[in-house]
Amino acid sequence: MYKEQLKAHYFAKELLKKDCIVLDTETTGLNNDDEIVEISIINKHGEILLNETIKPIKKIPQDASNIHGIRDMDMIQSFKWNDIYQQYRKLTKGKIVIIYNKQYDSRIIRQTCKKYNLPTPRIQAECAMLLYSQYRGIINKRTSDFKWHKLKDAIIYHGIFLSGQPHRALYDATSTLELMNFMADNPPNNSKYISSDNLKNEQTKNNLTNKRTENLKVNHTIFWKPIIIFFIFIILLIFIFK
Repeated sequence: MYKEQLKAHYFAKELLKKDCIVLDTETTGLNNDDEIVEISIINKHGEILLNETIKPIKKIPQDASNIHGIRDMDMIQSFKWNDIYQQYRKLTKGKIVIIYNKQYDSRIIRQTCKKYNLPTPRIQAECAMLLYSQYRGIINKRTSDFKWHKLKDAIIYHGIFLSGQPHRALYDATSTLELMNFMADNPPNNSKYISSDNLKNEQTKNNLTNKRTENLKVNHTIFWKPIIIFFIFIILLIFIFK
């Protein structure tokens, strides 16, 4: 298990040595007819290459706006996808594109291209989410595979805090880059096989240990208190009858 975690660490390190960029999108939803409403691309140094809201063909559902905060009224001066399509092609051509949840973003890009009758550019993409799940090394007992983690949970777990608005494309792209840097710079802990159940058991054991420690402290206090009072009483008697 640790070997798999270590492989993820070295893969992240090697990946960031190459000519790579990080991409993130915000969308109208999760369905097969949904499309991009915002896209950000940054290089491996965190420099912004593209950061634009995209005016969708369909209206943005309120449920989606509640997540990323982008509304139809914000799109008056925004580009349409066909306006920045060539820029997207140029930026991704010949690059390794790192995406947190590659499968989802790739599908949304493909769906958006289809709406404008544009061919979907071929890109060499790597999924930071799957890489991180391997690096973290927690096994999902139901699927017997590495457990997936939300991006916001991953960066909080490792103490990565960024300024900006979560669930916006630039914030999430920057979060992905910071998480990649963390994996590359920090070898994983050499821990035993970890499953979701084992993790809960370890937490329970730690809680019980803490409770036992507190109980011992209380018992020691109860034991010594009357002895101390007795000695104080003896000392007072000596002073009184001296």
